[in-house]
Amino acid sequence: VWSRDGRIVYLLGTAHVSAASAQLASNLVKDIHPNAVFVELDAKRIGKSGILANRVNTDDDSGDDTVKKSSIVIPNLTKLAQQPALAAAGDDGLAAPAEQPAIVTEPKQRGRNPLMRAATIAVGNGIKGMYKKLDSAGLNAGEEFVLTMQEAQNIGADIILGDRDVEVTLRRVTEGLAQTDLAALMSPDSELEKSMAELNASNMNSNALGDPNDPEYRSEFTSFVEVLKTKENVKKIMGQLQKSAPALYEALVSERDMYMAAGLNGLNDYDAIVAVMGIAHVDGVETNLQRNGWKMMTPMCSVPVA
Repeated sequence: VWSRDGRIVYLLGTAHVSAASAQLASNLVKDIHPNAVFVELDAKRIGKSGILANRVNTDDDSGDDTVKKSSIVIPNLTKLAQQPALAAAGDDGLAAPAEQPAIVTEPKQRGRNPLMRAATIAVGNGIKGMYKKLDSAGLNAGEEFVLTMQEAQNIGADIILGDRDVEVTLRRVTEGLAQTDLAALMSPDSELEKSMAELNASNMNSNALGDPNDPEYRSEFTSFVEVLKTKENVKKIMGQLQKSAPALYEALVSERDMYMAAGLNGLNDYDAIVAVMGIAHVDGVETNLQRNGWKMMTPMCSVPVA
């Protein structure tokens, strides 16, 4: 829980395929009754062709006139793109004072390499395919965001779509992949794979997504996620990824940490926000909030940890 100038942010880190995380997010919104919820989504991911399009209702047509209708809000970060106070988390978990890239907010349109464009589309299609495979088996990836938005509509809280444009992230991930030795990264001898193996008591193959419809695989996968999603374990894995594939880590994690922290920092119209995001982003977002004068506080109620 973080506070500044009378504002409070309840920050919940989740695992995107954890039913327990989804229920915790829902319960937190019910318990806190915030002015707004902040989710790690952008407009395109809940749009008609987005990965959550079929599971999110943005019309807020509950018919209850006693409850304020929720508004969809997208932070305008154009003026914040050069904020010097926002920086990625370093290896020690503190914001690195050295030069950091500006917040990347807009896709590059001019001079786009056709091959890079095709590769970006391929990466995006691969991610969509993975989500569809998980959803078809009832694993409901991203359910914490769906339930958070539903609860926000139930209480009339606004919904902040706080993540960067997915097309920008896909382009940056594609650029990061081009700078990464994937064979070395995924090698059984890599530090990243060794760290994953230490957490993988069931010896499930962490390099491949098995058949989620197989009950045995689903049980192993669910157990693995529950072990992996603790803050300490995620921090260890993300640290190894940052060392082994810094360009990929920057695109996937640190740039988006800066973006989401900038969004939270500027939402001055809301005095209480429940922010729900993947646990891999929590350290970086908290570090950036702290650099902008936010203070950690002890909540008056018991805030769950996903």
